[in-house]
Amino acid sequence: MKRLNINAAETPFVNRVVPVTAVVGLGALALILTVVNLTSFVLLGSDFRSQRSELRGKEQRLQFLKKDITEKEKVLESSSVASFAGEAQFVSGVLELKRFSWTQFFEDLERVKAFGVQLETVTPSFGQGRSVLVSLRGKANQRGELLKFEQNLMGDPSFCGLRLQNESKEQGSPFVNFNITVEYVPGGNP
Repeated sequence: MKRLNINAAETPFVNRVVPVTAVVGLGALALILTVVNLTSFVLLGSDFRSQRSELRGKEQRLQFLKKDITEKEKVLESSSVASFAGEAQFVSGVLELKRFSWTQFFEDLERVKAFGVQLETVTPSFGQGRSVLVSLRGKANQRGELLKFEQNLMGDPSFCGLRLQNESKEQGSPFVNFNITVEYVPGGNP
C-alpha cells in the first residue's frame, strides 16, 4: 500500500496541537518570568530603598560634621585660643601626674632595694618631663648593704642621677642612717 499525500477530506484537517503547545509554553514562560521579575523587584527594591535611606542619613550626618568642622576651625583661628595655652599646659601636667604608676614605681624601688636596707621615707617630687626626683631616707644594716643599694640604683635603667646627701653611723649599733636623692624615669632611661 502506498501512502497518499493529499488531503482528500471535504474540510481539510488542521493540526493545532503544535501551535497551541508552543503558545501555551510561551505564555507559561512569560508568566514564570513575570513572577521572577516581580519577586526580584520586591526583594531587591526593598534592599535598594533601605540602602538609599541609609545613604541619606549618612549624607545628613556628613553635612552636619562639615558644618561642625568649619565652626571649630573658626574658633581655633580666633585669638581666644591663645589665651588657653597656659591652661592647656596646666591640664597636661595634671594628666601626666595621673598617668604616673605608683605601683610600678614601688615595684622598681623594691627590685633595687638591698636586703639589709629599710626605707623610712620616700618623697617624690614631680618636675618637668617624665622623670621624678625621689628623696629616700632610711637605715642600712651595715654599710655594705647601703653600698649594694647604691650599686643597684646606679645599675638599674629606671634610676639615674644618684646623690648621697647624708650618711651617719649610729653609736653602738651596726645601722647606718642615710639620705639619697635619685631621679626615677618610669619605664627606664631612654
